[in-house]
Amino acid sequence: MQLKKIIGSLAILGFVSATAIAAPAPTDKTTANEGAAVSKAQQAYMDQIVNHNQDNASHTPSSLLNQWYKHTTISGEFDTDAQFAGRGISYAPGNRQSNFTKGPTSSVSLATAELYLDTDIGSWTHVHAALDYDNDWNLPATSNTNNQTLFFSEATVQVSNFAKSPLWIRAGRQFLNFGDYEHDTITKPLTQLLTEANTTAFTAGYMSSFGLNADVYGFTGLDDANTDNNPRIRGFGADLGFAGKTQLLGYDIHVGFLNNMADLERAKFVMGQYTHTAGEYHKQIPGISAHVGLYSGPFDMYMNFVSATEAFSPQDLVAARSDKGAKPWAYGIEFGYNFDVSHMTSEAMMSYQQSGDAQNFLADALGGFWMPEYRMLFAYRLDVLKNVYVKAEYDHDIDYSSDNGGSGKSDNIGTFRLGVKF
Repeated sequence: MQLKKIIGSLAILGFVSATAIAAPAPTDKTTANEGAAVSKAQQAYMDQIVNHNQDNASHTPSSLLNQWYKHTTISGEFDTDAQFAGRGISYAPGNRQSNFTKGPTSSVSLATAELYLDTDIGSWTHVHAALDYDNDWNLPATSNTNNQTLFFSEATVQVSNFAKSPLWIRAGRQFLNFGDYEHDTITKPLTQLLTEANTTAFTAGYMSSFGLNADVYGFTGLDDANTDNNPRIRGFGADLGFAGKTQLLGYDIHVGFLNNMADLERAKFVMGQYTHTAGEYHKQIPGISAHVGLYSGPFDMYMNFVSATEAFSPQDLVAARSDKGAKPWAYGIEFGYNFDVSHMTSEAMMSYQQSGDAQNFLADALGGFWMPEYRMLFAYRLDVLKNVYVKAEYDHDIDYSSDNGGSGKSDNIGTFRLGVKF
């Protein structure tokens, strides 16, 4: 995980006091302003906390330069997958899941191609854009027909300088800080499917030098079907966290709130595709999330939880085999171990995940609902060359029982990925 790597770099630099980002005494390599000192490593760490759900959005502020190319970076990632499934693969928007109903299938696909543009305009203003090619994000697709789309998943301006102020603001298309997830996983965790929201928003936050951080955000959101359809800023949320490191342990803990889970990516698709409420909702459903990350030496552990606080209107999201509204939830726990193989960095990972009352939350364009109830996942990644890696993943999914609207069957999916980052 990126956060763990940054925490590790802080430890190497000697920031192993009671907290990971306590300010050291000013030196000739430290930016000091008005008595406060924040090193570049600390600024990178604080940026990573602020942007924990953004895609490759961490940066280190630079001084104002005359030539644009001297303060602009272009980076990217390309991933190609070979995938094999025992009972078929269903392409829901932004995710591939077990189908549970078909026979064996296999495929080779360009999973993702992403380009990132980052520009520092002085020491306070940072511009970030992410251009994505994705064969299963916003457009519905089937298990044998891929729809491709090219779009900006992020286009933001962020005003921040943690050497001078703990306050920051970000405006533009972004991933909301609800839940906690990464963007380079092969199979998205169940908690990510219930927290991911990509929209245009204003976000304002606080990032202290001792690890306390918080942010609030607002966005247009869906229309309320019970009132007029005039666009209004109806969506808002907040995130509160604390991160740091002792000599033995690094930690990252935060909780989130979103005032309406109908604004999540998968909820909007299901509601628009199957319940005839495209662009609007009948009942506002708040959601809560929690994340705990622990890091010690080569080991790391992550725990995530998300839940609706009450049931959806059945006009928006119905519970399986019922005329009542669903109240979806999910949790997951992940363990990782980092080690070297012949001087190559590698990581082994395993996770256990479970969802509840969420069978109808993940759908494809053919009328299938494929959110598993249980998942066991194992993965191994090896950096074979500079910026080149291979990854193998196996996940065992178990569908909801037939009494709960599922098939009661299980499926196994194996994936091999060749990826390049630059």
